[in-house]
Amino acid sequence: MTDGSDRRAILQSFDGALAREVHNLAQRPDLLWQQIHNRLQWESDPTRSIIDAERDRQNVFGPSAWIRTRIPPPESKALVRTLTGHTDWVKRCAVGPCGRYVVSAAGASLKVWDPASGIELCTLAGHTREVNDCVVSPDGSFVVSASGDETLRVWDPTTGESLRILAGHTERVNACAISPDGSYVVSASSDSTLRVWDPTTGRALAMLGDLRRWHEPSGHELSTRGHKKEVLSCAVSPDGAYVVSGSADQTVKLWSPSGAELGTLEGFAGNFARGRKELEQALAMQPDNYVALTGLGVLELKSGHEEAALDALLRASLIEPRYARAHLYLAAAYYQIGRDEAAMAPHLSEPRELYRGRAAVNAAATVPRPPVRQVFQLDHA
Repeated sequence: MTDGSDRRAILQSFDGALAREVHNLAQRPDLLWQQIHNRLQWESDPTRSIIDAERDRQNVFGPSAWIRTRIPPPESKALVRTLTGHTDWVKRCAVGPCGRYVVSAAGASLKVWDPASGIELCTLAGHTREVNDCVVSPDGSFVVSASGDETLRVWDPTTGESLRILAGHTERVNACAISPDGSYVVSASSDSTLRVWDPTTGRALAMLGDLRRWHEPSGHELSTRGHKKEVLSCAVSPDGAYVVSGSADQTVKLWSPSGAELGTLEGFAGNFARGRKELEQALAMQPDNYVALTGLGVLELKSGHEEAALDALLRASLIEPRYARAHLYLAAAYYQIGRDEAAMAPHLSEPRELYRGRAAVNAAATVPRPPVRQVFQLDHA
């Protein structure tokens, strides 16, 4: 006879097995014994003893044949239940506050689930193309979806009703995010822009990016504010003060929700070979290009080639003594090789005797020569 703790353990085992198999039993309730046995036969006592006894009975008195597995279920023991009902790839999911409900996106629709029971609460249908992202508002009162049909939709998760359509993008919408207080929604699109929306009215509050200036005679683009390629992701800071976006142009940008671009975070990792080639091409065309020389010095510094970096940065500093960026990274190069005094000194701004005219420096930069430190004897350590 089992005591209270054993009975509790047995009930928990059966409850867990039923939760994991509910998606199968909903379609085939006649497989109840088979599915429960194949999960619980791997349990320890007292559950194992009950399953063994029932298996012996089923083999003698069972109404029909059943399949017994010889290996444990492959999924993690952390699995609680499986939610089934979609007929396409499930691309995104989100959880409501306090875990009250789960939202999933597949194909052109979304579904809302009760995670405790696995029951589908409602289907959110209305998009005409695939849903690429979904988010839940902080208070759980609405859900936002982003779709390839160039729109976002605001949904009531309790009824499945489409409350508002946010239209304005000219290409697919790849991602969306909601501010911490739920006051605005951000969307990221393949049209290279982000937009900020009021979820209660559906009104567009701001467009982030896509401000370009052109040179009218030539038709060449002079400058661009925003991403140069499709925007693939977006997020809102915990205080709602700024928006972050990621793009296929290999940059991350920071924005004010009002539309101002705050900055760009650019990664050079993995692009050293391409960067070196472009910088060397620029120097081949214009050997006294101190900006390209500085870029080459930074590249060498990031690659761990401090001596090569020092040569390039010294040359850039000699060509244009007023270029502060070259001096900044030159100090960093000195510091990297342990020449702290040189890093702290204004090593190129004071020795005016080194500069015998810009023309002489430019001419010197066009011919092969030993390291600049040897030519000008700039040994400050």
